[in-house]
Amino acid sequence: MFYYVYLLENVFDISWYIGFTEDINKRVKDHNSGKGGKTTQDKKSWRLIYF
Repeated sequence: MFYYVYLLENVFDISWYIGFTEDINKRVKDHNSGKGGKTTQDKKSWRLIYF
């Protein structure tokens, strides 16, 4: 089983978030729909910078 470490950037305030997941596409969609977790749920419009 492989995991991805990823870096997201919020397009509005340029804040960053680092996480890990098995399914990178699903996880980015989760973050942008408010299901990403306590740190990212209030902000939408995250873009994937690096994985």
